[in-house]
Amino acid sequence: MLSDYVPRTLTTRNHGSPLMTSPYCCLSRASLITLLSALPVALGISTASAQTDSLPPYDLVLVTQRGFALGAERKWLEALQRAGIRSVRVRAGTGRETPKVENTGTQQRPRYAITGVLMRGNRLALPGNNFTLSQTDQLKKWIDRVRRRGTDAAVGKPEAFGLTAGELVKLHELLARPVAPSTQGRPLADVANQISRLIAVPIEWTPGTESALREADPCLDELKGISAGTALAAALRPAGLSFVPKPRGPGRYQLSIVRTRSAKEHWPVGWPPLLRPTQFAPGLMVFATIEARNKPLVPVLRSISQRTNVPYLLDHNSLALAGIEPSKLRVDLPRHRTFYKNHLDRMLRPLKLKAELKMDEAGKPLLWITTSRRP
Repeated sequence: MLSDYVPRTLTTRNHGSPLMTSPYCCLSRASLITLLSALPVALGISTASAQTDSLPPYDLVLVTQRGFALGAERKWLEALQRAGIRSVRVRAGTGRETPKVENTGTQQRPRYAITGVLMRGNRLALPGNNFTLSQTDQLKKWIDRVRRRGTDAAVGKPEAFGLTAGELVKLHELLARPVAPSTQGRPLADVANQISRLIAVPIEWTPGTESALREADPCLDELKGISAGTALAAALRPAGLSFVPKPRGPGRYQLSIVRTRSAKEHWPVGWPPLLRPTQFAPGLMVFATIEARNKPLVPVLRSISQRTNVPYLLDHNSLALAGIEPSKLRVDLPRHRTFYKNHLDRMLRPLKLKAELKMDEAGKPLLWITTSRRP
């Protein structure tokens, strides 16, 4: 492990010339880092030149972790310069620094303070990301993404819809408000407009989608109590429509309503839960004795939903493709005592159906009743 000071015996020898003491032998590591960070400027390599593009300005501070290879700072500064990364300075760390991105400006005129940690192994740690010297081009793209889309874009790599994990979390928060009025049987256009008013995100209707909504059947599901994002996805799905989120600047998004067939990916009806069923949906794990002989499926589903406090939604599209009409299905469940989720599985399996446990954007459970038949 490196000490905090450069060895005082550091010497150089040049082709038989007398032993010469290095001019850096009495410098502390912190002083040497300061000197190295200034070397590119002295050599005509400016890392703090004016940022002339149209993106918000930024300042990048590289903090060296204890044990980071002495002298490697200069290689990083040169590599960053070649990649077009400006406004960089290096300093010694105290051991308490963590990678972070902060907006030190205003919402209207942001300026981003980026702190990265140069670690052992010659890697640069930034929020949710690690970069090597050979990845400075990717690092430049990461910085530009933060400048275009704000601090949420710093956390993680682009995933669904080209959004980072941080942006997806932010969007979930914006789509988490629950639907209040009853929706089943109401005109679908009214339901969609009602849900859109709950969402603090602008909505764009692509060509033909508004007319498709007006011509669609009434809303098939009761969406009351379900978060706005999942409810909107479920309401649009039977009409052949979906929505796709797009970033529109720091902390700003837009939802584009599209025809599902034209979308490479679209917002799903619910998400995989993060917890085990016993923690996430304890009502489904309660034991009960149930008997349902030749009973219609939908009333039995409704009864179990009320007892467990877990709403359900029907996957109307997949059921229609499989030729399954839920209103015509009947349940034949012999008297048995087990937990509710097991009752559901026992009664749905003979009908070629299954109940998938999901969560909405507010983190609440719901059951997605879909076909178990393979496409």
